[in-house]
Amino acid sequence: MEHYEQPECVGNPSFSIRSAYLKISLNLIISGTKRLKRKYSFSPDTFENQITRKLVAEMHAEQIETVHSIRVDLFSGTLSDPALSDELSEIDIRFTWNDYHPNSYLAVQAKRLNGAGATLAGPYVKEGVMDFIDGKYSRGHNYGIMLGYVLSKPINKAISAVKDALQKRKSTTNETSSFEIDGIIEYPLTYKSVHNQKNDEMTEIIMFHVFVDLSS
Repeated sequence: MEHYEQPECVGNPSFSIRSAYLKISLNLIISGTKRLKRKYSFSPDTFENQITRKLVAEMHAEQIETVHSIRVDLFSGTLSDPALSDELSEIDIRFTWNDYHPNSYLAVQAKRLNGAGATLAGPYVKEGVMDFIDGKYSRGHNYGIMLGYVLSKPINKAISAVKDALQKRKSTTNETSSFEIDGIIEYPLTYKSVHNQKNDEMTEIIMFHVFVDLSS
């Protein structure tokens, strides 16, 4: 993965991921999800880690068939602050390329959502999005990915609940551009929001929110 270290540039990401790499990663998530849905069904009380393990296996299978030049790791440990060694965080899915460096990765955090009953949009933001804003994952990065497993319909209600949860916590998430649909890849359930990371209050991270329908 090509990267650009800019530790002296306040307000710029210290690790910039090229949009081409981002698109490959997002499309691999979608391809893996399609395979996943053909093989498995999930109930609303299925934990996200169970789904993520199966999804990564399908992404690996997709790579064998399509020869993606990308590495996908499951539940990888990374230092929250590369300059320190006192806090290790576990990334649900980590993408890397050939020229790997310790802080050179694209992180994905997966969370459950529901369209009926308790939507779980609050934990999606507080225990998912905030990990990127607080710098637990992707400190100094320009991109991060949230993956929403929607386990009960309607899916639009789950997405609307995420939008509302982000709006309600706008000051906490340091939001600079609100949640809206995005066309970076040809998948209609891709959204984007932009935030300042709290480690320096200046570096902007673009969060892509990908929602996948895993309802039975």
